[in-house]
Amino acid sequence: MRTTTEHRRSRRTRTLIAMTALAVGASRVPIPTASAVAADFTVQRSVRQVAVLHATPGATVELRREGALVDTGEVDTQGSFLWREVEAGPGYTVREIDGATVTESAPVEVLSSTYVPPQSFYDGQVLEPGFGDIEMRDGTKLAATVHLPCPIEYGPYPTLVEYSGYDPANPFAPQPSTIVAGLLGYAVVGVNMRGQGCSGGSFFYFEELQSLDGYDIIETVAAQPWVKFGQVGMAGISYPGITQLFTARTQPPNLAAIAPLSVIADTYRSTLAPGGIPNVGFARDWARERQRTARPYGQGWERRIVDAGGPGGEQSA
Repeated sequence: MRTTTEHRRSRRTRTLIAMTALAVGASRVPIPTASAVAADFTVQRSVRQVAVLHATPGATVELRREGALVDTGEVDTQGSFLWREVEAGPGYTVREIDGATVTESAPVEVLSSTYVPPQSFYDGQVLEPGFGDIEMRDGTKLAATVHLPCPIEYGPYPTLVEYSGYDPANPFAPQPSTIVAGLLGYAVVGVNMRGQGCSGGSFFYFEELQSLDGYDIIETVAAQPWVKFGQVGMAGISYPGITQLFTARTQPPNLAAIAPLSVIADTYRSTLAPGGIPNVGFARDWARERQRTARPYGQGWERRIVDAGGPGGEQSA
């Protein structure tokens, strides 16, 4: 049995050990500053992209991976910023620096180009006749209008998708291919490309994410009970013809056929400078307008285009 003196010594020893451990731990764990607060902005991960939404306009944002600085940017007037061409993988955070206040998001994982959602992601979406939306693998929702030739209960129907930046989701102004297909008894789903019309996200001319969105659109539409055989085709002329080629190369399992019309083989020689002569009409103005409307969601990609001498390189970012 311990004496009273031994008990007191033992208790003092345990206290000293505990205090030493706390001191050592405190030396290893940085004490947060008074200015560090929880992030109140939104970080959306995507395929090789990281978007910042609802941030403070004019604030500086930093993209970090495992604490190391990757890139910086300035939040636009809409509270947004977008990084493109980000290496896929986990451990990314975003810091917002607004004066003396620093906020940091929880970690997110940037998706790779080869990532494909499980079938349950597509099966869980319900598309009804009329105007609605389709969710993409990164959470972005694209505007979509479902046109059925007859009431839904008379289905299933052979189904086509018309997908482009020409506003095919506008329920009051269907595109020519949608009208023709409807007269032939087809159901047609018109989908606006991201960053166009009522679709979320940021538009950039012919980027990879547009092709992957096409995959998600096809698989979501094919999963609807009113689609005959559980497979769909694509139709359209010009822009919706080009997107068929982009979508088909991702090989959606339930894409049965495409019918592209009036497409291009080379965006420079076919559109911007046919025969080597600059197209100073529709093509140039359209390209500049697309570039301008993309800017509210981030400017990081513009520096890369100018450095590479690509379209618009003669203009300052």
